[in-house]
Amino acid sequence: MTLSFEDRIANLSPEKLALLNQHLQRQVLQAAKKTSLIPFRDPTQPARLSFSQQRLWFLQQLEPSNNAYNEPSAWRLSGNLNVVALEQSLREILRRHEVMRTLIVTQDGEPVQTVVPAVLSLLVVDLGSISDLQREANLHEKMYEIIHRPFDLAQEIPIRYALYRLDESTHVLLSVRHHISTDGWSSAVFYRELSVLYNAFAAGQPSPLPELPLQYADFAAWQRQTMQGEKLATYLHYWQNQLSGMSELLNLPLDFARSYQNAPSAEKSIVLSA
Repeated sequence: MTLSFEDRIANLSPEKLALLNQHLQRQVLQAAKKTSLIPFRDPTQPARLSFSQQRLWFLQQLEPSNNAYNEPSAWRLSGNLNVVALEQSLREILRRHEVMRTLIVTQDGEPVQTVVPAVLSLLVVDLGSISDLQREANLHEKMYEIIHRPFDLAQEIPIRYALYRLDESTHVLLSVRHHISTDGWSSAVFYRELSVLYNAFAAGQPSPLPELPLQYADFAAWQRQTMQGEKLATYLHYWQNQLSGMSELLNLPLDFARSYQNAPSAEKSIVLSA
């Protein structure tokens, strides 16, 4: 009797199944490269910033101590946390996404992207010995110190993590990312990949995620190549006309006094599987 394709897959050993997954991932990557509208950048040339990155970099040069673009998120984790699997997951995300481990340095007067190795520095703080009454206040104090610390975009990657142990079965994971490396869409990608990778690594399995066909630096190079000359001048002229004569201060009715203090987004609660 001839086995079906599904039965043949089910009968593969773990080693052969891993090899098959690697082969399929390579095929997906090759297909994505062939069909992509954005070409790979020339690795021999300096990796220029996208227009959005350059705007944020310029603002950081004006006010190096400004933390307005620090984007914090916190998760309260309940259950048995596998810290090794968590670190492995965060390190794998750094490896996959070059923009999250990119320094912005100056070459010949121009800012360029410099990708560094995926070296994870997860700060682990044990608050288990503190009384229940003081623990939450101490937690928020330590979190706010990390959230408010400005990023030196030329010296440190634009993301930092901290893990706070409240007791044996309760942890808080803090992520602080500079807006130069993230936005609302990429945040959703980060949450999804972290969940998938943690579940896989905690179970002793390899990453099930395929390799990325492109990196953000490829997009930045493509944007710079396509948005220049007359096309760029047309867009600049349009917005110069639209913004001409407008007040420098956005005059909107406010419920509270203006404040630029960052706070973590609403803390999310996650129950870990055993």
